[in-house]
Amino acid sequence: MVPEISRKVSPVTLTLVIINTVVFGLTVLLAPIPTVFGMMDYDLVSKGQVYRLFTAIFLHGGVEHILSNMVMLYAAGDLLEKRIGHVRFAFAYLLSGIAGNAVSYLYEKVSGVRYTAVGASGAVYGIMGVIICLAIRKVKGFEIPKQRILLALFFSIYSSFAIPNIDYAAHIGGMIAGLIAGLFLNPAYETDTIRAVLQDGQDEFR
Repeated sequence: MVPEISRKVSPVTLTLVIINTVVFGLTVLLAPIPTVFGMMDYDLVSKGQVYRLFTAIFLHGGVEHILSNMVMLYAAGDLLEKRIGHVRFAFAYLLSGIAGNAVSYLYEKVSGVRYTAVGASGAVYGIMGVIICLAIRKVKGFEIPKQRILLALFFSIYSSFAIPNIDYAAHIGGMIAGLIAGLFLNPAYETDTIRAVLQDGQDEFR
């Protein structure tokens, strides 16, 4: 296993948590304006408001919603960012979030079901997908037992379908995007030494 890299919170992960929290505060103060202009809405996206595939990632429907997403983001994001680097982590997060909303949009188009959606779940599930893919590839630093990988996949799928009012299409889309991204992402370090890991992270952040 790779030794403890750093006790400091990863900057991109921390920034994302702060942004989501601030935006949630604004949605409470200015409700319903931010949500109306940023949520995922099939009809509006179809009319050209494609930006909603991005903005919906930073909106949440309540305290429990944002709390669960931010806890998952902090736990999984901090782990992944310290190993693949800041830029690659940010790319994987945003790609997964947008992909998740895109899949949700396509599902609505095919099924005919219409709903509005918000949340970072697709992006968070994408981060989990990257971790799972790297573990399956047996990439250094992601030596996770197969039982835990299967458990994580099962819990992800189960929670997407078992919990009411969940955009499971976005969850699945984000997870798939993360799994695919994980095929091309590698750790930002070449040795197991703490100094080498930290140096690589600092060089990339600059």
